[in-house]
Amino acid sequence: MSVTACAPRHSSLTERAAAEGACDARPAQVHVGQQASQEIAQRIQDVTRARIFEWIEPDMIVTTAFSPWRVRVTLNGEGRITAITCG
Repeated sequence: MSVTACAPRHSSLTERAAAEGACDARPAQVHVGQQASQEIAQRIQDVTRARIFEWIEPDMIVTTAFSPWRVRVTLNGEGRITAITCG
């Protein structure tokens, strides 16, 4: 009896993401605490290698769908960066 239906479905996506250079949020952490701006957004996107960039504002509804090419930058109520994550 085969149990392939129980295997993770995104393994090929994960492999593809690794091969294509998925987003890496680590180099962008220096921007946490800074005021959000278009210039900072471009820097973050450049250093993370993200194809997709999203600002996440307080109380904003966002998808939980995973994308290895997306960087999300979370802002507080004053427009300061509080978190930078990939996915």
